[in-house]
Amino acid sequence: MSWRNELSQNIKDDIDKLYNQSLDSAVYALSKNKRKKSGFPPYGMTLLGHGEIRIALVEYFPKSADAVDFLIKSYQEHRDEYKAVSIIFHVKLENEDKGIYIFLEHIEGAAVSIIVPYKRKGFFEKKIILNCENSVSKAVSREVWIPLEDIGDKQTKNIN
Repeated sequence: MSWRNELSQNIKDDIDKLYNQSLDSAVYALSKNKRKKSGFPPYGMTLLGHGEIRIALVEYFPKSADAVDFLIKSYQEHRDEYKAVSIIFHVKLENEDKGIYIFLEHIEGAAVSIIVPYKRKGFFEKKIILNCENSVSKAVSREVWIPLEDIGDKQTKNIN
């Protein structure tokens, strides 16, 4: 994860805290999903200045991309309240595999995407087994803390 080398320890700590909570919540969402073949709708999490993490749920959107756009626009409007944000959604990978996609952005400049593959195991496939060794992470362009004049013009489809 070479993108981490350029970050201060405070930013790493914030990103790690939000990433861990985001991943845990996604595993919980998957384990509670009664339709085992599907994942979960996009949602977000925010890290407030004093360290509290809050979940950001969105109403139903027919397309996941619309829900992601809604979250990004909402984060942009309220960005002064946050230290870091995440967007979490389910993705299909190659060979019918599945993954948890987490986009993270910090107020001080870091933006990263992480995909964690997983498999379902056990009775009724309720147990979620993460394949963290095969996770893929990369630095991506910022979506939330961009210049205000760019907010209306920026396409928010670049988090992949």
